[in-house]
Amino acid sequence: TTHMSCIEDLSEGSDLSRYIEMISPLAETLSISCETLSYETRRDVMKCFRSVSDKLTQQEQKTNENLNTTRQMFSKLLSEIEECRSKVVENVQPIIEEKLVKEKAKLESLANDVHEEAKTILNKSENDESCYKAILDSNAIHVCTAYKNLTFIKILLELLPEPAKQKTKALNHFDLCGKSVLMLVAKRASNEELGTGEYRQFVISLLSLGVDTNLVDTKTGLSALGYFRHSLQNSSRIIFEIYHQNAELHSQEVSQIEELLTPFEGATNADKEILVVDEEDSVEWEAESDESFEDESFEEDDSTDDQE
Repeated sequence: TTHMSCIEDLSEGSDLSRYIEMISPLAETLSISCETLSYETRRDVMKCFRSVSDKLTQQEQKTNENLNTTRQMFSKLLSEIEECRSKVVENVQPIIEEKLVKEKAKLESLANDVHEEAKTILNKSENDESCYKAILDSNAIHVCTAYKNLTFIKILLELLPEPAKQKTKALNHFDLCGKSVLMLVAKRASNEELGTGEYRQFVISLLSLGVDTNLVDTKTGLSALGYFRHSLQNSSRIIFEIYHQNAELHSQEVSQIEELLTPFEGATNADKEILVVDEEDSVEWEAESDESFEDESFEEDDSTDDQE
């Protein structure tokens, strides 16, 4: 359209070769015959330009019609897919719910069986003191904590000869590595659980049972708060990559958990150092404590099966 305006403004006898060279290949591509034109006047050149313009307009209209047809087909396809999805959900949901009910019943049955079996084993103990000692020495509560099995933790506490009196002591018992139940949980903070709030809920559940936030590891000087910070520090890069879009929410979650884990008299000196230590010092500190941390691993250490 711009070139046609330019041609109309040209005076008779002007050089039209530039426009002829421009329009001829396009006319040929569009199968428009301009061979009978002399191209000697503006009228001839304009006629060819108009033919090309009309052809392009027709093609544009046809393309738009095809696009509209495609959109309609696509919309219909989406409707059919949504209808199929609804039917599948409608048919499958009752089956899933039925299976969930059955699996829940199996889990409850398993929990009851474990409770009775453990009770039978402990009843064979010579006295209540040996029964209590068996639970502590086996680190059973620590193992259940490592797998976040709150149900079995409660079962073990109920099996204590004097639950009301011995529960707190059992929950705050130090394992062979000198770690309390809450320290073990703090060392196992994971990005996924922080994102869903599951980790915080598990900590709250343990606190409601009676775990003590004031306990300190005599080797490192860290409380559960310090171990939680150390866990986040080691995975800080991963955390920032995963939660960079929800940094504020992640920060709030971390703050809430730290508030739950903070000892009554505040963070220990070792806990505070975790916040200011740089990356190089962190690696060095971790290397110095490597032996201690390796001994505590319930996931990788072969002693896991023995303790279970």
